[in-house]
Amino acid sequence: MRKNRWRWGLCLLGASLVLPGLVPGAVAQAEENAEICEEQVECASREEAEAYTFPEFRQREGESYRLVRTEILPVESDKPDESNVEEPRPPQVELVVSPVIPQGESYEPETEMVRDGIRYRLVQTETETAEPEEGGQVVEGSRVYSGVTERPDIPEEADFIVWDEARQENRTIRLSLARLQEVWSWREDFQATLTASPAGASEYTLGGQVVTLGEEAPGLEAHEAAVLAELGVEPERYQIQDSQWVGPAYETEQGWVREIRVTGSRYAADYTAWYVGELPAQPGTVYRSVYQEIQDPEAEAPDRYRVRAIYQREETEEPALPPAALPAAAGALTAGIFVVVWRRRKKKRKG
Repeated sequence: MRKNRWRWGLCLLGASLVLPGLVPGAVAQAEENAEICEEQVECASREEAEAYTFPEFRQREGESYRLVRTEILPVESDKPDESNVEEPRPPQVELVVSPVIPQGESYEPETEMVRDGIRYRLVQTETETAEPEEGGQVVEGSRVYSGVTERPDIPEEADFIVWDEARQENRTIRLSLARLQEVWSWREDFQATLTASPAGASEYTLGGQVVTLGEEAPGLEAHEAAVLAELGVEPERYQIQDSQWVGPAYETEQGWVREIRVTGSRYAADYTAWYVGELPAQPGTVYRSVYQEIQDPEAEAPDRYRVRAIYQREETEEPALPPAALPAAAGALTAGIFVVVWRRRKKKRKG
């Protein structure tokens, strides 16, 4: 029985000595984990990450933490599975064929063009000689002889300026008379002037006839045949409708004279002559230009970065007795009580 008491006493004494050493280690481990905290922020570029700043102090659960360092780490982008990525669409191609360009003239195809909202860039141009087809461009022209009482001298050939579709310019070419049209009609545009001499006389000789003129108006319309004979025109194509004095009498080398204006109508025609010809066919060059669609490159995802801040808890004043001292004191007290009790019992046994 006494041996068992001694054993329990020694165990109690050892526990009181060992436990104070274990408790501070556990407490220290917990305190070490609580002394550091982290914060992270993701930025779209390295420059943005370098410019980002964290506050120097943080408050968490009543504790104050100070920033000790920051770290910049790249964020790995999520790359798609290449096996599931669709192949890019091939660019579209357009072919542009120029008109026939005459020899000796230059032609420059456009370097870029837009069709249906799609931009294209010239990638290749080939030339091909265009042989002249049978027969050239048929051209025509016309000339009008208006208001003539006799057929004019209409030439069998005449020069005209025509548009050359192959050369895209005006050219001068001689054409041949192909058709003639004449249209006759009475026109009230006849006008002539007669000179009456001597002035002041009431009778004048016109066309071999003696006529009597009035003071206010000559009245030559009543002497149409004599007037037309004096003028030397064909009576069947002219008509006298009115006559007027033209100003007062004036003196000439032949004596005093006075002018008379006669008006009427005449039977005249409009002649229209049509000319036709053919521009000689000429060999030229045709340009075949190949254009390819301009595709914008796919925009790559920007590199992202993560900024990590590490904070450390601020140290506070230590208590009068450190936490590890309390278990040690309890162990020492227990051991002291055990020793006192043991001595008292030993005295009793001796007495």
